[in-house]
Amino acid sequence: ITRDGVTAYSRANDEGHEEMMQILLAAGAVLEQVVDPGNLATGSQLQAYYTPTYKWYDAQITAKNDDGTYEIAWNDGDTKDTHNKTIEELMMLASQLSPEHLALLAAGDDVTAFYKNSSWYTGKIADMSDGNVTVNWDDQDSQDRVKVIRQVRFKVSLLAHRLT
Repeated sequence: ITRDGVTAYSRANDEGHEEMMQILLAAGAVLEQVVDPGNLATGSQLQAYYTPTYKWYDAQITAKNDDGTYEIAWNDGDTKDTHNKTIEELMMLASQLSPEHLALLAAGDDVTAFYKNSSWYTGKIADMSDGNVTVNWDDQDSQDRVKVIRQVRFKVSLLAHRLT
């Protein structure tokens, strides 16, 4: 089960709920899957842009098309807007990256990050260290800038272009 692209286990971990983490693991909770942004595989969990509402929602890759676009399935079961998604329309969490791919993110990169545990907002990476990302918010807000990597996402195209 995910909410805003974060598994229940990861959210419990971020919030220090060790007992809940154990309950979730015992119930078969899935940890976040490592995804290669340069080679998205069938079954990769990410967020995709849903054109009818102009918002991002949890989805998974179901196929890669010959033209480099992707077929997706929405995690909520919706069947609209699932064809020919470009890498610009796909977003993933920084926590889904291998250490090698995570190292490719840099200061100045565009991201969205979870602000005060309420909503995703846009910004740029200011710094990355010790598993945290410091974000400069696009609206110049100076609060809640240090995020754990599970609270930061970016367009797949950002790293896909660096890997080619």
